[in-house]
Amino acid sequence: MLPLHVKPKPRETLPSFLSRMAAANGCGPAQFSVEMGFSIKRVLNLEPWPLERLCQLAGIDAQEMEDLVSWTGAGIGGVRTCFRNEVFISRALRNPTVRGCPACLREDAEGSTHPTKSMYIRGDWQLRGNDICLRHQKVLVPLWTHSNPIARNSVSERLAENLSDIMSGSRDGHEVLPSEYDYWLEQRLTDGTDHTWLGCIDLYLAMTFCALLGTGILKLEGKSSTEDRPAEIGFSVAKHGPEEIEKIFVEMYTAAQNTTLEPSGVYGQLYDQLTWAHAEDDAFEPIKRLLRSHIFDRWPVEPAESILGRSIGSRRIHSLSSAAKELNISEKLLDTLLTEAGVFQDEDQRTPRQKTFEIAPYRNLLHEIPQLVGPIEMQRRIGATQTELETLERDGVLEPRSKVASVRSPWNFQDGLVSSDMGITTCPEYASI
Repeated sequence: MLPLHVKPKPRETLPSFLSRMAAANGCGPAQFSVEMGFSIKRVLNLEPWPLERLCQLAGIDAQEMEDLVSWTGAGIGGVRTCFRNEVFISRALRNPTVRGCPACLREDAEGSTHPTKSMYIRGDWQLRGNDICLRHQKVLVPLWTHSNPIARNSVSERLAENLSDIMSGSRDGHEVLPSEYDYWLEQRLTDGTDHTWLGCIDLYLAMTFCALLGTGILKLEGKSSTEDRPAEIGFSVAKHGPEEIEKIFVEMYTAAQNTTLEPSGVYGQLYDQLTWAHAEDDAFEPIKRLLRSHIFDRWPVEPAESILGRSIGSRRIHSLSSAAKELNISEKLLDTLLTEAGVFQDEDQRTPRQKTFEIAPYRNLLHEIPQLVGPIEMQRRIGATQTELETLERDGVLEPRSKVASVRSPWNFQDGLVSSDMGITTCPEYASI
């Protein structure tokens, strides 16, 4: 153990701890590491032997070192980092800009003749999405920026460079009232406790989803993400689980205009990020499943169409536009027939792409529409004259499928064949048919 050693502080990162040890012994972390038989780079890479050596020098046990590593984050391959027993994308924790709370750093320095020997960096400050110091209710601010990892993590040296601004308070973030989201995140980072629905998914996924959902909600309300904190808005809904999330999806869908009636236009960044940025990330499957199920239930998705990595198998929903294309008839005619059948309301002013309906209840109707013919063709198909067809209609033997005057093909010729099979033409009144 060195004559001048230090003990880890709550939530301290390993680079911060190494820098305080070096400062306590009168040098910088790079020089200190070399003199102790290892390099600072090997410490930053969390190699076992340098960490064991650091434990010996500082007089700390394996559990204390494990805690330091936990608040630092350890790379686990594939641009993934384990932080507080949760897996994050590395860029969520590794950034050239180091953030912090100057008010906390000033408290660290109180009563100390060498402030940089007492100040330390908290691990939660580095997590993107964690933006507030709950203790002082201030926004975290950039402390310094360095692209070189060794220079960036030489904490005592960087603190010395920025000491006057930190101590004067000129660098302090603005005051802000913490939200339920901030306290939720604090508790999850502290010990993993989460009594919301989000407790069943990974923290990085939960944070990302809250931010993306919040951005969509703000857009729905005609606001920008600069007016409110998207993650806070999204959390207020996501914490309740699938039913409340689905309500927001429905609101987004209902509010969509025809010019944006594509998933990307309706669900915005949420759909785009799940489709592209997180396409191969299995951790995001729970959220993909929610949005995919919503789209399959409401959108006219074709069987072969891939939505967030999956296809539907068989079509569930048609739009007026897609049904008209499939049936090879005009949208106007199909709209008339479906409205008459009660599929749409008379006052429905939605565009053909927005007018959607579930296929199952109307499968027979959709099957029948291509078989509709005009009166002349109907007469030919069943071998009747115009007068005979009119008599059959008047007596209720045959009934047109549409009574709308503008529909020129209201007859299903199959009706005449069925009537004949049932022996109706044997009655004297219809003997001439």
